Amino acid sequence: MSKPLRICFILSTLYLSGGVRVVIQYANHLVKRGHQISLVIPNGTISNDIRQEIDVNVKIIQAKNTIEKSMNLAKLLCLAWDMAKVVPQSEFIFATHTPTTAVSFIAGRLFKRGKILWFYQDYLEMYGGHPIESWLLRNALRWHDFALTVSDTCVHELRSFSQGMVIKVGEGIDSVNIFYPIPTAKSDYHGDPQNKVVYLIGDSRPRKGMTDILIAAEKLIELETNIVLWIATKEDINFRSNVPYKLFIRPTDHELACLYSACDVFVSASWYEGFGLPPLEAMACGAAVVTTDSRGIREYAVNGDNCLIVPSRDPEALAEAILLLLSNSELADQLRKNGLTTASKFNWDIATDRFEAALNSSHK
Repeated sequence: MSKPLRICFILSTLYLSGGVRVVIQYANHLVKRGHQISLVIPNGTISNDIRQEIDVNVKIIQAKNTIEKSMNLAKLLCLAWDMAKVVPQSEFIFATHTPTTAVSFIAGRLFKRGKILWFYQDYLEMYGGHPIESWLLRNALRWHDFALTVSDTCVHELRSFSQGMVIKVGEGIDSVNIFYPIPTAKSDYHGDPQNKVVYLIGDSRPRKGMTDILIAAEKLIELETNIVLWIATKEDINFRSNVPYKLFIRPTDHELACLYSACDVFVSASWYEGFGLPPLEAMACGAAVVTTDSRGIREYAVNGDNCLIVPSRDPEALAEAILLLLSNSELADQLRKNGLTTASKFNWDIATDRFEAALNSSHK
């Protein structure tokens, strides 16, 4: 075991999101290896469902101030200063979201609380129309000691903006206890065996591509009348569709695994991702996957081998790929088989080994 380290992760919130859950996975695995882990957040920005996922030995520190719906530069700086004040003395202080790079700078460079690193999961398009965040994303590597990232896509993006050390540590999934094929899911969730279930995880953000899938589904129903959409979402979203659908609001991990296992095709239509976990989780559960080329999925997705990849923002191509898998059981089975093999190569213990090795090499 390596020497125990004090590690602090600075988060914008502890609300449900893919990026937050990745940080929590690393925090949980690191604390189990004997490291002292702290999470610093604005006041009142933690949800109960996320709290339950965090190891009891991970310390959660809330700043005095909180996030408001509309914050000007002065308020943002005040919040950053307030959060930096509660950052504990640490060997490593991590910004985990582009806006938190201002907090890490204050905590590390002004308050001398520890070496500052950037755990980079974002992408430039995430901050379209947000000039402050866009500027931080392009420049924050300059004042961090180095960055850890989740994919080659993130490595290349950061290095294109400024010089500095960037190390890929990746991500993992729990394909033993959570995301694995659940045979009973077909009978428990599928309903009418005549239905062809197309499953997606969506929300109201345009860049997640849910509208593209809805348009694709409208095209599909003209050719395959038994199409049913399953939509897992963290919010009660409003939309219109002529295609029958069922919403699953804030499903548990087990429910997600059942939905992946029971569907005929899982579809991801994100325009951009730093990594993109849902298609990999779907593979781990034995689903046939159609995904857009959101860049981050290139870490594991191979067109025609473990999934079908189509261009982003192309509903016509989505519809064609989904229909191909619904009508070609031999191809769908091949993708399922190879997807299971791919998913087995990603686990959190190996990812944490890389994370820990990067810290230890810089701490010598």
